[in-house]
Amino acid sequence: MNISVIDPISRALAYTMRILFQPFDLGKWCVLGFTAFIALLGDGGGGIGGGFNIPNGAGRNNKINGDQVITFITDHLVLIGGIAVVVIVLALALSALLLWLGSRGKFMFLDNVAHNRAEVVAPWHYFRRLGNSLFVFEFLLTVVIFLLVLLVLAGGVAIAWRDIAERVFREAALGAVIEAVLGLALIVCVAAVVKSVMRHFVVPVMYLRNLPVLAALRVFGDELLADHVWIFVKFLLMCLVLGIATGALILLVGCCTCCIGCCLMAIPYLGTVLLLPVIVFWRCYALYFLEQFGAQWRVIAAPAAPVAL
Repeated sequence: MNISVIDPISRALAYTMRILFQPFDLGKWCVLGFTAFIALLGDGGGGIGGGFNIPNGAGRNNKINGDQVITFITDHLVLIGGIAVVVIVLALALSALLLWLGSRGKFMFLDNVAHNRAEVVAPWHYFRRLGNSLFVFEFLLTVVIFLLVLLVLAGGVAIAWRDIAERVFREAALGAVIEAVLGLALIVCVAAVVKSVMRHFVVPVMYLRNLPVLAALRVFGDELLADHVWIFVKFLLMCLVLGIATGALILLVGCCTCCIGCCLMAIPYLGTVLLLPVIVFWRCYALYFLEQFGAQWRVIAAPAAPVAL
């Protein structure tokens, strides 16, 4: 079996042109872009955890030293703990909502791309069961990632605690920084691979076989991954290369439009519509790669044969 990571690129580009430009239909773009926007919800991209700029009091007489901060935290430990719990619960609730919408949207967008159409209501109801199954898995995965991040950060604090207590930066603090950087990098890489496999392959398996997520994972592992591990590794590496190229192209467009393009693409939904050719291409690329494993893995419907006159 000759499986290529290059050949699906041209087929994906051709099908993307067919969907979006043959003919060009603004209404279709907007509806298909809406399902793509829903499909991308919960896939990350900033927002929570973006950081805050805290004034350091430079040039003022009322500077806050470390002892005052520690004293404040100690005196208001219950209040701070309560606020932290509320923030975490709200963040998880928001993540759950976005993941729930995104899980249903992935099947809606996939179905529209597979059949070259733009529908919302019918696929929203039809893929409820599959979407809910995917949501449970994605939410549990998010919780596991969150707990692992907390574990890594807590480990870093434990390693550096002696230096923290003495307010110095020595071997323990340096070790904590290295532990945190390596641990978080490992978590990010593993999570990215898992999410990529889920989006590119497990979702299409669920769609084709009408299977819940765990059953689809077993099918993917037994029928596709088991005998072709290196091929899927090459696919992920090609995705990395294409992702860098795509990012560079988008950045170039933004620079050529004096950053106006980047500002427009940053607007929710509008940005998805503007980037729809890129999003459709990525969906098609994985589907055409999957199709090489046999006709039973074809997701994109074959074009109708012309009617003889």
